[in-house]
Amino acid sequence: MAERLAIETTLHKLRHYSATELISAGVDVRTVAGRLGHSGGGTTTLRTYTAWMSEADQRAASGIATRMPSRPAPLKAVERAKCDPQSPYAKIAAELRLRILSGVFADGDLAPYPAPP
Repeated sequence: MAERLAIETTLHKLRHYSATELISAGVDVRTVAGRLGHSGGGTTTLRTYTAWMSEADQRAASGIATRMPSRPAPLKAVERAKCDPQSPYAKIAAELRLRILSGVFADGDLAPYPAPP
């Protein structure tokens, strides 16, 4: 067929071409390895065609990167404690802050404290 189409190549080059096209198309490496007659779960195939795999991987990664939403700006520690307190002390501080802002505690009031056991 190669002669008929005036393509100067060898069977070995056609084999590489076939494997490269299959990998570029996203065919599983084990499937490609099986078609090439490689045993060992595709290690020979991976070693031979790693450059093609990384190129396909880079194309896939660039496609995903354009669809990812932008990362929100990080909150300062004080702002994070106001809206999403994590530690027990931050939770107490957030509760006190809400009570002060809502008028439950007035300026000059004593801060509440736990009753002795």
